[in-house]
Amino acid sequence: MISTNKAIAGLVFITLMNGFVSVNMFTNQSNFYSNEVDKLLVDNKKLHDDLSEFYKYGVEVDVTMYQPVYPQTDSSPNITADGTHIRISKASEYKFVALSRNLLKRWGGPFDYGDFILIKGTPDRHKDGVYNVRDTMNPKYVNYVDILESNGVKPYKYTDVYLYKFKAYWASEANKFKIAKKLLKLGFFDEQYYYAGQDLMGDLAERGHSQAQVIHADYLIRQPDQQYKAINYYQAAADQGNEVAQERVSYFAALSIMNER
Repeated sequence: MISTNKAIAGLVFITLMNGFVSVNMFTNQSNFYSNEVDKLLVDNKKLHDDLSEFYKYGVEVDVTMYQPVYPQTDSSPNITADGTHIRISKASEYKFVALSRNLLKRWGGPFDYGDFILIKGTPDRHKDGVYNVRDTMNPKYVNYVDILESNGVKPYKYTDVYLYKFKAYWASEANKFKIAKKLLKLGFFDEQYYYAGQDLMGDLAERGHSQAQVIHADYLIRQPDQQYKAINYYQAAADQGNEVAQERVSYFAALSIMNER
C-alpha cells in the first residue's frame, strides 16, 4: 500500500509536470503567434510601401476612347506611335492606351512607351484595369488617356479618373504574373487593385498560363454565370499538369456524379 506521503509527492510531481508542459506549450504557442504577428507586420508594411508606389505616380485624368481608323489615327491605323503593329479587328484585346503629350516623358511627363498603368475610378469600374502605354494623343489634349477600342464600341468619356504607374515593367508572362499577384494582395487595401489583378490573371489564363488559370478560376467559380468558364480553366491547367487544378477537376467531377444520383 502506497503511503500518504508518497501519494502526495506523486500528485505534486504530476501537477508540476503538467504545469511545466502547459507553460512550455504556452511559451511555444506564444512564440509561434509572436513570429506570425511579426511576419504580418512586415508583410503589411511592404504592402503599404507597394501601395504608396502607385499613389506616388497618381494623376487625375479624363478617359476617352479611340478606334484604329482614320482620322482617329494617322494614315497608319495599325501601327501605334511606338511602332507596335496591331490587328485592327482585335484592337480592344490589346488593352493599349494613348496618353496626352504632357504625360509622356519625351514632353516632360512621368510616363513612357511600354509603361503599364492602372486606371481607377471609372463608373462601375467599367474601364478600370491595367493598360499598356503605346500611343500619343493630339497636342491639344492635356491630362487625357485614350483607350484603344475595336470598331463598333460605343464612344465614352469619364472625368475625375486616376491614373497610376507601375514601378515595374514586365516583358514576360512570369513578371506579369508576379505583378498580378501583387495587385491581388493590394486588394486587401482597395478592391480596385483586386479587380485589376484578376483582370491580369484573366488575360494570362486566356494565354494558357496554368497558375493564372487556377487563380482566375477560383475567382470565377463563385459567380454562377461564370462557373462553366471556371471549370474549363481548371481543366486546361490540369491538362498541363497543374496539381491544384487536377484536384479541382476531380472534386467537381465527383460532385457532378453525386448530383446525378
